Amino acid sequence: MAATSSGIAIYDITTNRWSMITSPGGEEITDLYVDTKSRIWAFAEGGNILLASPESAMARYIDTEESMTPVTVSRRPLWLEDPTGTVWLAPRNRPFGYFSEFSGKVKPLPLVSPQLNYSAIPSIERYFIDNQSNLWLSGAHDLTCVTFGRRSINTIPLERNEEVRALTVNDDGTLLAGTATGIIGWLDPDGKLKGYLTQTSGSDGSTKAQISQSPQPFAYRIYSVLTDSKGTTWIGTKGNGLYTIDPKGKITNYHRTSDPYSIGCDSIYQVMEDSRGRIWLATYGAGVHMVRRDSTGGYRFIHRGNDMNGYPADGFNRVRRVEEGPGGVMFLSTTEGFLTVDGHSDDAPSMRFFRTTHSETDPSSLLTPNVMQILSSKKGRIYVATMEGVQVVAEKTLLKDNLKLKPIAMPATSSCINNVLALGETPDGRIYIVRESDIVAYNPSTAADRTLSHTDNAEFTEALPVYDGQNLWTGALNGPAFFTPDKKIPGVEIPKIIVTRVLHGTGTDAGTELNPSEITVAGNERHLTVEFAALDYADTGSLRYAYRLDGDTLWHNLGSEGKLKFNRLSPGNHTLYLRSTNSSGHWVNNTRQISLKVEPSFWESWRGTGVILLIILAVTGAAVIVYLQRRDNVRMSEINEQQRRTLEEITRVMHEQAVRAQAAREAEEARAGNTQEPPAPAPQASDYRLESPTIIDEDQEMMQRLLKFLDTRIGDENLKIEELAEAVNMGRTVFYGKIKTLVGMSPSDFLRRLRLQRAQKLIANSRMSFSQIAFAVGFSDPKYFTKCFKKETGMTPSEFRSKNQLSDNDA
Repeated sequence: MAATSSGIAIYDITTNRWSMITSPGGEEITDLYVDTKSRIWAFAEGGNILLASPESAMARYIDTEESMTPVTVSRRPLWLEDPTGTVWLAPRNRPFGYFSEFSGKVKPLPLVSPQLNYSAIPSIERYFIDNQSNLWLSGAHDLTCVTFGRRSINTIPLERNEEVRALTVNDDGTLLAGTATGIIGWLDPDGKLKGYLTQTSGSDGSTKAQISQSPQPFAYRIYSVLTDSKGTTWIGTKGNGLYTIDPKGKITNYHRTSDPYSIGCDSIYQVMEDSRGRIWLATYGAGVHMVRRDSTGGYRFIHRGNDMNGYPADGFNRVRRVEEGPGGVMFLSTTEGFLTVDGHSDDAPSMRFFRTTHSETDPSSLLTPNVMQILSSKKGRIYVATMEGVQVVAEKTLLKDNLKLKPIAMPATSSCINNVLALGETPDGRIYIVRESDIVAYNPSTAADRTLSHTDNAEFTEALPVYDGQNLWTGALNGPAFFTPDKKIPGVEIPKIIVTRVLHGTGTDAGTELNPSEITVAGNERHLTVEFAALDYADTGSLRYAYRLDGDTLWHNLGSEGKLKFNRLSPGNHTLYLRSTNSSGHWVNNTRQISLKVEPSFWESWRGTGVILLIILAVTGAAVIVYLQRRDNVRMSEINEQQRRTLEEITRVMHEQAVRAQAAREAEEARAGNTQEPPAPAPQASDYRLESPTIIDEDQEMMQRLLKFLDTRIGDENLKIEELAEAVNMGRTVFYGKIKTLVGMSPSDFLRRLRLQRAQKLIANSRMSFSQIAFAVGFSDPKYFTKCFKKETGMTPSEFRSKNQLSDNDA
């Protein structure tokens, strides 16, 4: 290919012929690039972006969306394709951004730097793109590395700005996806949108299902879609009842009526088929339903309004999900906790339901009453998802009240798992935790986690994830989202490990060169810290480290922190072994060896040994001298004791004589009528009092220490509850109960409240952008920050600033 003054010239080496792709405006082409999809990208004189395929005769313009926030402008043409296939680009003197496959436009994305107080880098002057597609920016005084992460989740466009709330995979591999506005998309096994499921009138007057090429609502608010083992499709809606489509395409709609065996509520959040082929309905208002055929071929709905007498009468009406667990136990996720019931029983009146609820005083209870979903994994573990996090059931007996739960095991370096919307599982046993803005891939066997993000930063929904044998599908804004769990993102297969810094126990730099192969430890500094890193920038959050010393048979995992601390190393020569995973999370053969030479301290040397012997001799001699002195002292004490007794006897005799003389004088004076003043009263016990003690409020002191700690860490998006508890010298469980008692909310809610309070001050008293404020108070996602802020204050950040903004004079 060649960039020419009138377009793109292409030479076909198979036919030895030239062809021309012209630009719509006839501009001169200055730069050419080709992506992995064989698309041709061109920058034209004047800054226009063009896109073409080798077979096309004319390129088309790619528009750039308007940005309401400051942008980063590149002074040189910039184009790169990251490992997930996203194209990032900027013509000369144009905004830097990425090409959205959904909108077909370039979305400007400012590069935010912590060195600039989380404001946008104004311009890119010089850059370098390495073999991992990392972007290195050279500034006047610094070097910045821009990594593009693992944006491996993509969306099939279905309906703009609408949520997909229902998904199901049919036996033939096709997928049905329902939206909150009632659109049901039909996708073929390759994930291509082929049409829309709609209703039409049949020739016999019945309502039939058909596939339409234009989007038409099937019904209002589709919340659940299921094709059962008999070929019947069940569609649950929010407010419009239940629909069934039989194998011949006939549609039947079921509403709540006066019939006691009709559905008890028109809001159906899930339709579920158990291992025995029975259909269960999770209704948001009338509890759980079992579906049975009646004598006419229709359906009867068994619930607490008719035969299900054991269902709790005092709550648990709003059921989100139904899940079958080990031994046929059914789990019902509700807004008041969850219920368990023996699913083997067909006798509805005899069914007994057991409750598990939230308790403020029991840390082994539910984190919050509002249960989003329960997942029974292939290995028999029961995962419970709430907006506060994910727990597992810690008991084997499931049919009893208030089951004990515990948090899932996560690496110490992981951020808190909260705001959970749904759970999914793949055949390899990995659990996928769907949150509002990302998906956490969790491996229960290794307790390792990895965060997957969306290519277009779309939000995810509460739709139950489904697996089609290759991809995991979940609900998202604009359409169903999918990713391939086993897909590897290119990166460094075997990254090199380098030592970045060595610190002595005093905290000072050891003075060694970068990446030393040998470290000498002085005898008076046995505490040593070694910091190291694997040179793989594709996804640093997925890197894991381990170490061992010579003599160790097992590796010791360090998580994602490349730092190792030694306390009281023994003198002698040691060998330290370091290893890591690559950014795909796989342990690789990159073991690094470092020699540690630990010098003996003075007391461990021969000189110190000699000093110790001298000290022992001196102490022994001193002991002998002390013994002799004590023996002489005992003899002298005996002589002194005899002298003391003699003196006491003389003193006693003299005292008796004095007493008799005194008595004679007193008798003489009494006869003479003399009197004396009465003696002064002896002091009483009540005359003595202790000073008032100083009473310290331990709770107040604890909260002051906590707030002082939070004031310095409020902007840390990775701040964990464990760190808060450690700051006030408490365990996580005690800390959770203490905060809940003092402020009436969980630690995570309390932290979010403090972040939002700090955000209100920054919005009212500064002119920082809302994205800057979001990062400054510890939110990694400005969109999620806006949602939380509006929920807290009832206003968007813009509305709050308009109401509270200082005038220019005040500022």
